[in-house]
Amino acid sequence: MRTRAFRFIFSVVEFGSDEEEVKPPQKLEAYSIEFKLKVVKHAKEISKHSANIKYGVSRSCVQDWVTLESKLHQIQNSSPVIKFKKKPQGGGRPLMFKDFDRHAKPKKDEVGFKASRGWLERFLVHHNFRIRAPTTVCQKPPSNYVQQIVDFLLYITDIQRKHK
Repeated sequence: MRTRAFRFIFSVVEFGSDEEEVKPPQKLEAYSIEFKLKVVKHAKEISKHSANIKYGVSRSCVQDWVTLESKLHQIQNSSPVIKFKKKPQGGGRPLMFKDFDRHAKPKKDEVGFKASRGWLERFLVHHNFRIRAPTTVCQKPPSNYVQQIVDFLLYITDIQRKHK
C-alpha cells in the first residue's frame, strides 16, 4: 500500500503538475509578399531548413511559399493596390442589387454571356438557392360558407352552456 502511494507522490513531485506544461497559443504573423519571396529565394538557393532558421519562419510556411511561388510573383507584378490589401472590398457588407448590376452588366455584354434555363437550375442547386413556390392553390370558399360559420358558432355556444 505504501509503495503505490509513494510512487504516485514521487511521480507528481518529479514531473510536476499539468498546469506548468500549459503553453500559450502561438500567434500567426502576416508577412509581406517581398519577405515571402526573399525566403523562397533563400530556400531554393541553400535549403528550406536554413531559411526557416535565418528568417524565423516555420518550415511548413516555407514549404507552402515555395509551392506558391508563381502565385506570389503574379501578385507582386499586379497592381500596387492589391499587394497591400488584406481584406476584400465591401468590408463584409452584403452586395446590393444596384452594385451587382453596375459591375455585372458590362461584363455580361463583354463576354456575351447568355444563361439558359438548365444553367440557371444547376447554378441554383450548386449554390444551395431555392425558389419558393406556394404549396397550396387558393381555393374558392363554398357558396354557403356564411351560413356554415353561423351554424358552427351556435353549436359551440350550445356546448359551452351544457358544460357550465
